[in-house]
Amino acid sequence: MSGRLLLPLALLTLFALAFAFDAASRERTGHARIYVVSLDGSGRRSLTTNKVENDRPALSRDGRALTFERDWVGLGVISSTGRNERELLRAPHQPQRPTWSRDGAYIAFTSCVYEECSVGVVRRDGTGLTWIPEASYPTWTAGRRLAYLTDLAPGFREGPQSIAIANADGSGQTIIARTSQVSGYKFLPPVASPSGTTVAFVAYDGGFPLYTLDLTAGSSPELLAPNASDPTWAPNGRRLVFSNGRGLWTVRSDGSQPRRLVRGATSPHRPSWSPDGTRIAFVTRPRTKVNLVVMNLRTRTTHVLARNIVPRLPLWSRDARSLYYVAWR
Repeated sequence: MSGRLLLPLALLTLFALAFAFDAASRERTGHARIYVVSLDGSGRRSLTTNKVENDRPALSRDGRALTFERDWVGLGVISSTGRNERELLRAPHQPQRPTWSRDGAYIAFTSCVYEECSVGVVRRDGTGLTWIPEASYPTWTAGRRLAYLTDLAPGFREGPQSIAIANADGSGQTIIARTSQVSGYKFLPPVASPSGTTVAFVAYDGGFPLYTLDLTAGSSPELLAPNASDPTWAPNGRRLVFSNGRGLWTVRSDGSQPRRLVRGATSPHRPSWSPDGTRIAFVTRPRTKVNLVVMNLRTRTTHVLARNIVPRLPLWSRDARSLYYVAWR
């Protein structure tokens, strides 16, 4: 067998951690709800109260509303204070990972049947649903456009072969990156920068290298780190934070000045930078429980804010004073 097909131990660790985190969700019983808690641990309460699964919330850019996966077959929306919860839409196949447009007017999501995926785009009131076929995992870029995975192929080693950018209705599609440019087998979901002019993404090539791509025509992917998962941007767009099986790291958007923030003893994953740039929230699984942890970047101190949660990306309120997360009832 070719040496290229043998995954190093660190990469196997990434797979094992991802499986363990997802298994933690499946092992629990009861309904998942969306919670909010202040940074000092006070004011913890459930925002959603219906007796169905509520998962993977996304906060609108103005911080006033959350959309989320609802009851496996639809999307819900609720104010960020927990009022006016309602069903946004139902779809023939489970809508996943909703994300708000930058002006808050639209919500995009992924819907898959086996290995055939489409991106749905709907107005914030649930009307005007349109579909972009052969697409998955959208992220909103500048000018109300979307970057997403496309050129889908079946199987673990193939998967998405390209990243495209298009208008919200799927028109004007342009391929901006191909796996052949990075000697990869497939792409993982892209993440747009705060300005929407750059995307970060991980490619699988036997490792999990992290790249950025300027959306200017003619740009090529730039390597930032040899192994990474869960990349998210700093609010000023100058750095990214990611996990790599050995801890949490940050790196400048040009690939310089890598810094380790947290060692990997507690399996830190899903980092999320606060809007004021002073803290990073992430989840850990030191034993059998999944915890929500916050790090102060100035003092490098950490504290556990919530325990026994669903291992999802923590969401910061726009004023950086509280966090939204998912936990079992």
